[in-house]
Amino acid sequence: PEGKEWQKAFDAEVKSLNENKVYTVVDRPAGKKVVKAKWVLRRKLLPGGKLDKLKARIVAKGFTQREGIDYEETFSPTVRFESVRLMVAATAVGKMHTHQMDVTTAFLYASLDEEVYMELLEGMEGYGTPGKVAKLWKAIYGLKQASRMWNIHIDNILQQMGIFRLSGDHGVYYKWDGVNMVWLALYVDDIFLISRSLANIEASKKTLGADMKVKDLGVAQFLLGIELRRMQGGMKEGDIFLVQEKYITEILKQFDMLDCKPASTPLEPNVKLTLKDSPVDDNAKARMEQFPYQQVVGKLMYLAVCTRPDICQAVSELSRFNSNPGKTHWEGAQRVLRYLKGTAGVGLLYSHGESSDIWGYVDASHTSCPHSNKGRAAYIFMSGGGPVSWASK
Repeated sequence: PEGKEWQKAFDAEVKSLNENKVYTVVDRPAGKKVVKAKWVLRRKLLPGGKLDKLKARIVAKGFTQREGIDYEETFSPTVRFESVRLMVAATAVGKMHTHQMDVTTAFLYASLDEEVYMELLEGMEGYGTPGKVAKLWKAIYGLKQASRMWNIHIDNILQQMGIFRLSGDHGVYYKWDGVNMVWLALYVDDIFLISRSLANIEASKKTLGADMKVKDLGVAQFLLGIELRRMQGGMKEGDIFLVQEKYITEILKQFDMLDCKPASTPLEPNVKLTLKDSPVDDNAKARMEQFPYQQVVGKLMYLAVCTRPDICQAVSELSRFNSNPGKTHWEGAQRVLRYLKGTAGVGLLYSHGESSDIWGYVDASHTSCPHSNKGRAAYIFMSGGGPVSWASK
């Protein structure tokens, strides 16, 4: 039924490849490995769950590349969540403007340093011609070095604009015009801008749009899976509330806990999770394989890192048993899900009128682990009335 819409998505991807001169069709070179590729299809949803668009993308199978031949370095920095929260806190305190944008087919703007050949897929020029392959000039999605080459490309563009990288976080950039500061957070192809001057934000968008095809998303509402809410309930003008209610609902639905009974704490107060509860014989280990323990812990970890310091200690405890979880550990993971069921709308509130100073608490328990004699250290730092950095390990 959506055939025509999918065809538009296919055509748009091929058009992007051609416009950016991503490849040329050449004879298959002797002795050169050709990277495999495939079409990847996605239904992109809006924050409310409504269909936004259908997306089709040609993706290289990077796992078929060889290190030292098809690629060298792969590391690419992204903004730290602590930096994002600190920027949001500063926005709330100073009543600044927050906008976001993303770069359309970002990787296709970055040139490759290595000589890479890829198979031709249906829709690409030269497809079906015997002995023909695509010689890649740009960092197509899926290549091992694609993210790194894109980061180098966007970094060069930003520096030419007079926007410089912060030494403490290579995902954060700033520009000072003598009166107002513009801060820019970069997470791969997602760009988050804050400033007291709306004109400076618009000027930055316009300059970026001159070099690349960008999508202006306007006032920031949904960033890296985190919803930014303003003026709801007891909030006052200028306040910003970070919450992952939709993500929590999806987790509960995925693990069949949507109708569970809520719990009042992340873990049972009187239950200690220890290695003694891990299975030792093969039959017991086999029985535990039916439970998606690592999947649950992985989903919870993202929550604990983004907006939920209240489950940080519980997730840290659970993650220690990823390699060999027992029944008690699985019940502990379910307990955290039950706690989230009753607190899905809980998040981080940054308030206008609060201080932008950074202050925090640090504590440790000594030799609290019964089987290793190790202690637990934890900290939480605040700004703008809300947490910006925390850990429990």
